[in-house]
Amino acid sequence: MALQWIFLLLLTPLLAEKEHDELDLNDYGKPQETGRCKAPSDWDPKLQFTPNHTSYALNELVQLNCLEKFVPSVPQIRCISSGTQTLWNETATCKERCQKPQWVSKLHFTPKQNFYWLKEEVTLSCFEKDPPPLAVMRCANGTSPGWKRAWEVKDIQGTWHKLAERLTCSTENCTKPEWDEQLQFPENNSEFPQNDHLQLTCLKDLKPSFSEVKCAKELQEVNSGKPSYRQAWWGRNSTNAWMRIEGGVQCLGMCQRPQRDSRLQLTPDQENYMEDEEVLLSCPEGFQPSFTKIKCWSEAEFPIHRKPVSWWGNNTRGVWTHIPPYVMCIETCQRPPWASIFQLAPDQESYRKNEEVMLSCPEGFQPSFTHVKCSSEVQSFIDGKPVHREVWLGRHTRGAWIRIRSSMECLEVLQVVPGTFEISSTSIKLNWTCRFPGACQGMRAMCRLAVPSSPPCQAEEVEGEEMLHGQEGTFSCSQLQPFTDYSVTIVLASSTIIYRECKTTKESVPDKPEEVWLDTSRGSLRWKELPSCKGEIIGYQLNITARSTRDGGFLEMERLQVNGSVTEHRLPEHGPGSSYVVSIQGLTAAGAGAASLWEFQSTDNQHPLGISCRSVPDISPSQGTAVLPLQPITTEGVGEHQLVVAMTHNSSGIESACLGQPQPFSASQQPFNTTQQPFNTIQQPRTYVAAVLNLTAPMDFVLGNGTWGQGYHNAALRPGWDYTALLRLVRRSPQSEKFTCVCYSFSIGQEPVSLLDRMPLVLTVVLVAALLALGILLFFILFRLKYNSSKTSENSTIPLRRCRGGACKLNTQIPVEELLEALKRFKREEIEAEQTDDESVDRRGVGHLREYQQLSSALLHPCNAGKEQCNQSKNRYKSIIPYDHCRVVLQPSGTGNDYINASYMDSYGSPHFFIAAQGPLAETVVDFWQMVWQEKTSVIVMLTGLVEQNKIKCEKYWPEQEEVYGDFTVTLNNTRATTGLVTRTFSLQKAGCALPRVVEQFHYLLWPDHGVPRNTSQLLCLVAVVNKRVLEAPAGPVLVHCSAGIGRTGTFIALDFLLKMGKAEGKVDVFHCVQQLREQRVSMVQTKEQYTFLYEALLEGLLCGNTGVPVESIATLVHSLREAQTSRPNSVLDKEFKALQKFSELFQLLPCREAEKPSNQPKNRKPGILPADSCRPILMSSLNADGSPGYINAVFASTYTEEDRIVITQLPFSTTLVDFWALVWDYTCTSVVVLNQLQELDKTYVEFWPTQGEDDYGRFHVQLVSEEPGAGFTAWTLALTNRQQPKKSALEVQLWQLKDWPMQERLPPHPTTIISLLGKVETHHRQSQGGHILVTCWDGASRSGIFCAASFLCEQIQSEGMVDVSQAVRTLKRRRRQLIKDVEQYGLCYELALSYLNSFETYGNFK
Repeated sequence: MALQWIFLLLLTPLLAEKEHDELDLNDYGKPQETGRCKAPSDWDPKLQFTPNHTSYALNELVQLNCLEKFVPSVPQIRCISSGTQTLWNETATCKERCQKPQWVSKLHFTPKQNFYWLKEEVTLSCFEKDPPPLAVMRCANGTSPGWKRAWEVKDIQGTWHKLAERLTCSTENCTKPEWDEQLQFPENNSEFPQNDHLQLTCLKDLKPSFSEVKCAKELQEVNSGKPSYRQAWWGRNSTNAWMRIEGGVQCLGMCQRPQRDSRLQLTPDQENYMEDEEVLLSCPEGFQPSFTKIKCWSEAEFPIHRKPVSWWGNNTRGVWTHIPPYVMCIETCQRPPWASIFQLAPDQESYRKNEEVMLSCPEGFQPSFTHVKCSSEVQSFIDGKPVHREVWLGRHTRGAWIRIRSSMECLEVLQVVPGTFEISSTSIKLNWTCRFPGACQGMRAMCRLAVPSSPPCQAEEVEGEEMLHGQEGTFSCSQLQPFTDYSVTIVLASSTIIYRECKTTKESVPDKPEEVWLDTSRGSLRWKELPSCKGEIIGYQLNITARSTRDGGFLEMERLQVNGSVTEHRLPEHGPGSSYVVSIQGLTAAGAGAASLWEFQSTDNQHPLGISCRSVPDISPSQGTAVLPLQPITTEGVGEHQLVVAMTHNSSGIESACLGQPQPFSASQQPFNTTQQPFNTIQQPRTYVAAVLNLTAPMDFVLGNGTWGQGYHNAALRPGWDYTALLRLVRRSPQSEKFTCVCYSFSIGQEPVSLLDRMPLVLTVVLVAALLALGILLFFILFRLKYNSSKTSENSTIPLRRCRGGACKLNTQIPVEELLEALKRFKREEIEAEQTDDESVDRRGVGHLREYQQLSSALLHPCNAGKEQCNQSKNRYKSIIPYDHCRVVLQPSGTGNDYINASYMDSYGSPHFFIAAQGPLAETVVDFWQMVWQEKTSVIVMLTGLVEQNKIKCEKYWPEQEEVYGDFTVTLNNTRATTGLVTRTFSLQKAGCALPRVVEQFHYLLWPDHGVPRNTSQLLCLVAVVNKRVLEAPAGPVLVHCSAGIGRTGTFIALDFLLKMGKAEGKVDVFHCVQQLREQRVSMVQTKEQYTFLYEALLEGLLCGNTGVPVESIATLVHSLREAQTSRPNSVLDKEFKALQKFSELFQLLPCREAEKPSNQPKNRKPGILPADSCRPILMSSLNADGSPGYINAVFASTYTEEDRIVITQLPFSTTLVDFWALVWDYTCTSVVVLNQLQELDKTYVEFWPTQGEDDYGRFHVQLVSEEPGAGFTAWTLALTNRQQPKKSALEVQLWQLKDWPMQERLPPHPTTIISLLGKVETHHRQSQGGHILVTCWDGASRSGIFCAASFLCEQIQSEGMVDVSQAVRTLKRRRRQLIKDVEQYGLCYELALSYLNSFETYGNFK
């Protein structure tokens, strides 16, 4: 052990010398070639080197000199090494100097030197001992043309003047000043020598404001370079320092130290105090002085009327009042923690015990207690003595005082639960509850148009009001216009508005297009565009029916949809003997409106053509069958025909069946028993699909034989009914559906029933009569059993069996208005399950997971094509293969194989809107492009990286420039990269086709495999962009793929489906949506995390909407927001902020267990601002006593481009300084932003960095390296070391403190300062190459949110060329809800974005 200590003692000086010699290579000269340093050639030419060589050896010292009257900035430089390079440790230059002027010998120069630098200030005096300054001058060589070796001097106004003659010391005496009449000088002279010390006294019991004075001459002004002087008097102050006397010396009264409570502390603490001297008073914690500030003062303003001085105190209103000589400490309570949300009267930081305080709330709100007071109660006993604690009491409505045991809040006088709103297209209904009956007298409710209506959508104003009585009730507005904004207002008798909400009635179907005409020149049917009065016109639906005289049973029908901007459609060519009927319907989210019909027929047939179906001769009523002679409808090679059965002979019913979407005969129905009861009169549907036939040649088909095939039931026919069977061929595209039908008409006659056959009915009647009496007796017993069992099962959960599609009766529909509450309920269940110690609780069966576990996870349909031996190599994963009934079938090609691992997927209201596919393999790239061409796909969404976690997830199927894949040539036309998204535009050309097609690929890079995106808003934007592209250029299905084509792909498709459903129906059903997708492709939405993500993304998308604004529109938007905010209280800003506040309620539920521990509660400045366990940093350099990581009130926050880049924390207590610097050290916070001035805050806020020199904070040592003032902020460079980790080098920390945001200001007065500060921080962060940015303010939220939101928006502008303030604030509130606390701060974010944009000449850089 002794040898080890000796070794350490010998090693310490060597390491110290090594550290002294090592230099920070980042701060010095340019690197040279290995081994030697070249003589600098690009430095100041006046420099001279000794020795003078062309190069110098490593560690060689070189002395520096300058020509003429110049000196080097450093006396010597050294050649050092940095890795494999050599460089100079300093960069030198020559500086000009002025020689000390040879003026009168009595002049003394400070500092005392022979030469002075240019602009270096020099103080001149005429005396050596306690010298008053004569003047301040500086060297001015070269500051003006032709001005050499000159000096300039500063006059009393602070202005510099050229000095044409030398300064001198005057020997004249100073005249006696005319000061206070009661003042006495030591000698009754009229003049006094300069720099003589004079002792002053006063008459009576007064004392001079300066007891010792002296006089001296000083420079007053300079005229034409000539100085003039005046006399100045100086006095010695209480600190024994000399200061210039500005207002003269007065004779002042004296006050003796006031009588006081022994606990009272005075600052300054002395026995006597001068007149007008203020004294600060303080008491121990829990007490308050009767006055916090006192002063010794006389009432008289003029000496002739002077009264004796006495003590005066500054009261709570800021008025000085005479006080008794005894001052005491009064027991007080601190301002309650919940006081920030109330208006307090009186409004103070502390209150005396039993002092009543009145509470009030903003208009429309009322506190739980209007009067409160502070008291104390016994908490415990120590050594037999009671220990009291502070409590607050509230006065009940009956006058009794009761203890307040929970947090107080401002409650709405009138509560309207959002989920109780019932809105239809013509009415609005709400349920209200008055929490304070006494405050709700004379309430009136009314509905009014939110904005005046205008043609063509003229809405009548709603008249009348309704008086509301009682404590709760319902208010309804009826006879409203669809798709119209109405303001629902409730006011008190005093006309005070206590509730106002703007609601939009739901959409209804549009009116019938009235103006329809045939444009014969173009062969088109045209119509006038419908106004969006009853709903947004999203398009038009056209149904075209063609009939022929040659075959009355042959129908051709087409149903297509066109965009809302389209008002023309080219009609099909028609031959002789044909009849065409076209119906046009407007479309809104509520559906199709009334149809306008237009009919035309060939000239050789003037009579309307009806439907005459083909007859069926072979019918068997006893068997419930009919034999249909079928033959293929077309010879084009399409073999799959549907056989649709309609129980009608009506022509319109036949057309509806041909054009409709009949379902298979219900799987829950039992097949008909042809021997006992061959038909089911209740369950048999009126129209259904009996079979799907691969019809390529004529055949006889037995309809009603009870067989099953491909999921369809050929159910037995019912005697006594009329039937029409339609052989139907359907051809679909994303925008249209074509139906070709051949109809067969027949009837099933009644079969005679014999008496023997009626015997079961007779026996049944007898049996029923016999059992009726017994049934009556058992009725009450059964009723009681049912009642008891229903009570038992009220709170139980019946497990659902594994089911397919609609077979489950699980009710999972959620109205959009109730989605937030539903998610909060899920979240609470999951948190409670995690925290419970009860092992019987199934943690996997709560919240979202309870639904997810009910989903079908196995194969639901045949997938024979994917299992074939020749196709197995085309599957990336052997268990992920498409179902046969909805797989994409490739058209025949040179390969002779029609298989690709891809499936048609439906979206809301749009069959086959998507194709879900796996990521292509190397051998399926050609198939991939063939599918894109065949399906006319123009949009590809790629949700995976090519390689993830060192595994190939997808083959690169596109070229860098141009490449040929089989028959297809793919050319990359354009690439645009933003944060997390690469958009590529391809030109796709097939061999033998004249025209190429444009295909756009959206490659989203921020979605991890089996995970979810961290930025929900970006994914929502991508969904919106994809739909916008489809509307702009309708084509084939949107192709979506990840790696397997089920997890990320399924989540994307489900999100699109549910967003459209929520906007159209006002409700969502995640469970049944995912179940429906799994009917079309196995395991869509692969993980429970993705299932949960769907709910949160839906909430954000439906509640907050799309709030992005292009940069070129931001100036106009901000201007309109300013006007709206001043003219209308319910502005766009209010709506946006209210929506995201509601959204953030979900994340307020996150547990904060560590922050709520008793040992950590004193480390939180505000009990309402706590870090959630899931997003807080832990401290490894400041451990707890048990060795666990330390706690600090801080959270991570993300910027637009980087997750968890910022750490937000509160300003430290004196007890948490070590924790603060541990946070900086552990997370390499090279940038620290302080948004408060500590001197404006209370005494709990302490300085936590040295403003000069160095300081220690526990194990951390902080040294000030430099200080640099800025415009509105100051920058400090600090060096941080950890003594417990001596081998680690010092961490250089740049700390900025904002200076121009006073604490009393709610918003920063200069937003440009925030942007300027942010620019400095971002620049330093890039240069430091990593680490975190630490942002801190007084409570860790109020100001930090503004800085972080500005950072997010600036990055978003740079990356996307757009501004989305709502997205920025939503991202922050996921981590700490108190960030951006009100709509004023939210509006400031728009101003900050505009301020950032205004710093550039053009916005084009951000597009």
